[in-house]
Amino acid sequence: MLRRTFQIPLIIAFMAISCLSLHAGNPSVRMEDKLRIREAIEIRNTIGESIWEGISNVPFTILLVAKDYEYLFHHSNPSSDFIFLEEDPITSSSIFYRETVFAPHFEATFPAVNGINCVVIGLPENTQSLSTSRWILTLLHENFHQYQSSHPNHYNATNELDLSGGDETGMWQLNFPFPYEKDHVNKNYTAYTSALIDCLSHLDTKDNTKYYHLLKKEREEFRNSVSEKEYTYWKFQLWKEGIARYTEARYLKALTNYKPSKELMKLKDFIPFSELKTHFLNEQMDKISKWKLTEEKRIVVYALGMGEGMIMDRFSPNWQEHYLKQGMNLSLFE
Repeated sequence: MLRRTFQIPLIIAFMAISCLSLHAGNPSVRMEDKLRIREAIEIRNTIGESIWEGISNVPFTILLVAKDYEYLFHHSNPSSDFIFLEEDPITSSSIFYRETVFAPHFEATFPAVNGINCVVIGLPENTQSLSTSRWILTLLHENFHQYQSSHPNHYNATNELDLSGGDETGMWQLNFPFPYEKDHVNKNYTAYTSALIDCLSHLDTKDNTKYYHLLKKEREEFRNSVSEKEYTYWKFQLWKEGIARYTEARYLKALTNYKPSKELMKLKDFIPFSELKTHFLNEQMDKISKWKLTEEKRIVVYALGMGEGMIMDRFSPNWQEHYLKQGMNLSLFE
């Protein structure tokens, strides 16, 4: 009787340990995720330079967030909480892992590990990207943020905007009190986005200059509807997130004749990049024309910045040469 009583706690303990092990699983990166990461790096290295000079020199450091573990790729100095997993020939990277810290739906870039900017991203099925092709495009978007912050004066220039209000966490970039709800701001915003759609629709016509000047006029009216500091924030968001979305569009344009690896194309959720391009551009144009500032708030800048980047390609084709030097705004419209 005593021996049986003694055995029961041991059995319970064994079952608990077994359940814990089953829940946590063994750390490993799925082959499909390695293939996706490899393809994103290949696209950046072969096509990226035609879009942004010097981008292939920026470390493509990735923190892949799964349910139980997160995996670090291409990091020069992992923190002590990471454990070496493997030398991976697929991604040409040492892979390190630790128990998951960040949310599995993340799609963001920030100094997540030892002060080095990492693309912190969840698995495709846990993020907004969903498909292999869209997830790869998101990686390229986030790598462009790494390119932005690679400029030696990036952090000083950000601080000099004087928009943080004492917030040292960086959350002011998401939570700045822009007057999204004000009626007169929304009225001018609607006129501005309407002019932006008109200008984009007439880029290849003989009247494009007329629509460009109408856009500049409506953009100025929108500018006058907010304070100087509020407009500085708006310009910063267009510069940062809008041009990152523009970069996605440029990649898709360049990928029209790109041949992905056979292994990637075999993945069940792979979409040809030419097909994704059509869907992507239609989606962004819908956002410019239909999204309301009161509802979407800061998120509207993604599609708007993409549109302004396309317009600058037409009316100031060398604008990218000055992008990192001119300050955090799109100076063509100033």
